Amino acid sequence: MQRTRKKTRPGQTDIANALGVSVSTVSRALADSPAINDDIKRQVYEVALKIGYPVKAHTVVERLDQIVVLTSVAGFNDTRSSIYYGLLEGIKTAATRSGTVVSTSITQSRTPLPADLRNKLGPKTGCVFLGITPSPDVAQYLHDQRIPALVCNGVDEELLIDSISPANYSGGRLMARYLMDKGHRKFLYFGGVHRTTLRRRASGFRQYVEKESGMDGAEIVATYEQRGPLSDDLLTDFTDWLERNRGDATALFCYNDGAAAWAIEAAKILGISVPDDLSIAGFDDMPIADLTTPGLTTYRIDWQQIGLQCVALLTARMENPESPTQYLQVGGTFVERASVITA
Repeated sequence: MQRTRKKTRPGQTDIANALGVSVSTVSRALADSPAINDDIKRQVYEVALKIGYPVKAHTVVERLDQIVVLTSVAGFNDTRSSIYYGLLEGIKTAATRSGTVVSTSITQSRTPLPADLRNKLGPKTGCVFLGITPSPDVAQYLHDQRIPALVCNGVDEELLIDSISPANYSGGRLMARYLMDKGHRKFLYFGGVHRTTLRRRASGFRQYVEKESGMDGAEIVATYEQRGPLSDDLLTDFTDWLERNRGDATALFCYNDGAAAWAIEAAKILGISVPDDLSIAGFDDMPIADLTTPGLTTYRIDWQQIGLQCVALLTARMENPESPTQYLQVGGTFVERASVITA
């Protein structure tokens, strides 16, 4: 008589093998340990249900049903496009992991929410303002209705809704210190004044050069304020400005890599050798930083990681709608190419 093999009950080892993680990770996920991220907890829970492993109610990780991303055409139409595609890719990647639907809508900063969009939003439908700023009325509405919402690559100055951006002030400050460590003391600054985040970048740079460094003679010789889009007309205008204002400056810091690429072209037009006569540094590490000659030294921001963090912030807001507003600033890393040398 053939014996039937007794079925073994599913265990944590089965879950670990299915996900390719350790049994310890599974155990901590099932115990709702804060050391395990929500994506792993959710995957562990789903596999546990599938194989019939008993789980406690607290193991269930809430997820957003939908995320509506509001953005403008401008961010996707110029040298900044790689930034916004990176942010959007990060949001979509994190949303896919949790089974959350992502939709996009084109709008402008400080415009009212369309009625059809208001009807979509709710406690489990998040809203991301990607590179644009909601009006105070819209931010107040989202806050009052307890709708998970945040500004990505910007900040809600009233702190009614959450925000996430690069650490722009600190990044500008660190770039100043980096250039001064290279021996530079006289600087030019190519600035963008059209966004709060860029003004903070400039403030950090100026603060370190003029107040924190303690270096005698350290100064920003001149600042060029970009008033329109990067274009041939702007290149002509900047070239004229550089010829008039370069003076004894040995380094130029540009608010982003697109501006730095134009600055390198302007220097070539004037016969200024980069970096022998003038070191030039950018910010963001856009793809164009690899295309310039010489290659552009810059401060790299991991835009996709910021996009991933957007979903985590929205989920946290959904789970704790009464918690204090968060403004998360993400640091970067230096990428040294050939456009900066020691003075």
